[in-house]
Amino acid sequence: MLGYFFLNHLALIDRSIAGYHEVRNWINGVELDTSIGSRLSIWKFSLQFANESVLFGYGEEKNMLQFLQNSALNIPENKTAINILALAGPHSDILSKLLSTGIFGLVAYLGLLLLPLIIFYRHRNDIDLDKKMASRVGLYYIVGVFIAGFSNEQLSLKYLCTFYGLMIVTLMAQVLHKSSSAEQSKAQSGF
Repeated sequence: MLGYFFLNHLALIDRSIAGYHEVRNWINGVELDTSIGSRLSIWKFSLQFANESVLFGYGEEKNMLQFLQNSALNIPENKTAINILALAGPHSDILSKLLSTGIFGLVAYLGLLLLPLIIFYRHRNDIDLDKKMASRVGLYYIVGVFIAGFSNEQLSLKYLCTFYGLMIVTLMAQVLHKSSSAEQSKAQSGF
């Protein structure tokens, strides 16, 4: 068991060092087709394309392929990243919304996360233990979805979007439930 612990740490250290070198090589323009280099290129291209149509975006990803093929960025050095962007999207919820629906889609996406987050935050220290715990789980879940959405499309996939909605509605029902006066007095007395 101890060997397994150290082997995992060595693999983590090796991957961290390799990641550092991939980022450094991408910045220097030496090697662009690594796993991290391709993702960084995708993000760079996504931001450049988003600037061209910031208000309304480009629509669905099928339309992106046409824009990408006719772009000045479509050069042999960028071929891998352009293909990944065209076939798999930008690998980021924020960039995906910005590219497909523009600033309005990004605002809607952020509202989808921030509105429940505000409600959960307001109830995070509620007297009712069930509400307090549901609020904290909701906070952790939304923050996790947001952080994971930086490097992966979380709410673009139907099953993840459905699970997000189910989780938020379930937790929100617990947090916003108005208990009867008998239940409130019981909760305040600790019984």
